Amino acid sequence: MISTCLDILERKIIEHIGPVAVSALADDVIRLSASFTEERDELPHEYLDDPRSLRAYLAGFLLTNAAKVLHCLEEAFETGLIPAGSFFRILDLGCGPGTASLAASLYLSSRFPSARAEFTGVDRSGAALAEADRLFQRIGSVRHRFKGCAGKIDADRPSDGLFDIVIAANVLNEFRGRETPLKLCRGILGNRLLPGGLLVVIDPALKKTTRPLMELRDELASESAVPLSPCLHGRACPMLSANERDWCHFYLEWQRPRLIEQLDSLTGLDHRLIKMAYLILANKGEGNRERGAGIYRVVSSPIVSKGKRELVLCGSDGTLVRAMRQNKHASESNEGFELARRGDIVSMGASGKLLPGDSFDVVRRWQRPPQERGDKSRES
Repeated sequence: MISTCLDILERKIIEHIGPVAVSALADDVIRLSASFTEERDELPHEYLDDPRSLRAYLAGFLLTNAAKVLHCLEEAFETGLIPAGSFFRILDLGCGPGTASLAASLYLSSRFPSARAEFTGVDRSGAALAEADRLFQRIGSVRHRFKGCAGKIDADRPSDGLFDIVIAANVLNEFRGRETPLKLCRGILGNRLLPGGLLVVIDPALKKTTRPLMELRDELASESAVPLSPCLHGRACPMLSANERDWCHFYLEWQRPRLIEQLDSLTGLDHRLIKMAYLILANKGEGNRERGAGIYRVVSSPIVSKGKRELVLCGSDGTLVRAMRQNKHASESNEGFELARRGDIVSMGASGKLLPGDSFDVVRRWQRPPQERGDKSRES
């Protein structure tokens, strides 16, 4: 489903951009990529007002960011957080040219083809909102409507109403300091969610942006929020307190769209994997899911050394465990240890050091393998 949505997006974006040489797009993508990284502190909020920056975003960043939104929606649906409905209300904060709204419209129309949906996009840039409206007319479902609201991203806006899902994609990291993101999320959780509603936060998977996101998660969890994903618990983040070097992030595997593949070859960027940091939150009493003992999220890539394999796991009890299995202790009961990857949810019947008789199973995979999704095989 996700690959189908991205195929549609790619085709429509290429049509929308028009006959522009990929080499010209690549130059603009390089410039915008530098603004997102080395020159981040100097990037103006209204950078999408510049036609070349807007074109570069559509070509080089919209598809990768849409893939992150689609993954969050798919995870929420598969874990029962998005029930079937006939009408959905979505708030897209800092919507830019409507990336999250477009992704959500395609996703909802695939999952719930007869349902209606209303999208509200908020952004400071009038040019970005105009582009979002044009793109939604071209790409969004005919049963869905998009309304753009120009102005400051603020949870206290009286006219925005209540929503089933609020998406803040690549928004919180743009604020300086901790107080504004905290106030914004408090306001959304307290004033903007319908019963059973979700707040989805997506930020770049950089240490300097993800560590503050982890701190924000702890503050909200200590008040009235329930972290539903990727966290399996509402206690303080054990990775945050364990050291100052690690940050909770994940990777999406995908078949790169042809446009992204071409741009990567010209720019030197590498999107064979998409890095993401995210949170799915609800209010206390909404979306609570009790998890038994021995359930963990894999929060590291496999650590392989001579004679052993290790994984860092974050447990439903709020503990961080470095699980290890020596190669000589591999058995049928713990073969899941060989298969587990970052992001998977697993169950483990041991304290951390697996012996042949200990159980280890993958309960839910972060992503289904390409052959199960019906995708083409990934390039080597």
